[in-house]
Amino acid sequence: MQKETLQVINNLLKSFNNTFEIDANLTQEDNEIIANSLKIKSLKDDGSNFINEFHETFNTLVNSLSEKHEVIYNEQYGLVIAKTVKVTKTEFIIEDEFK
Repeated sequence: MQKETLQVINNLLKSFNNTFEIDANLTQEDNEIIANSLKIKSLKDDGSNFINEFHETFNTLVNSLSEKHEVIYNEQYGLVIAKTVKVTKTEFIIEDEFK
């Protein structure tokens, strides 16, 4: 499970790197260069692959933590964790139709 999880996260990071050009604020500490902060400099593509990979990854993670929740897109809030509600359809049968 751990290996699969790391692979999923690695795929998400690859998608991120293929989508965004990143600027890093680099500093040197103890002869080591460290990124203090990152910011998105520009987009390399429209971001659709990354956002779909992001959604799938986090939805899988949320589903593994709770069978009652999922990651959905909401027009007002964007991507959110929502409680899953199972809806069943009820059809009414009128007895007179069978006479």
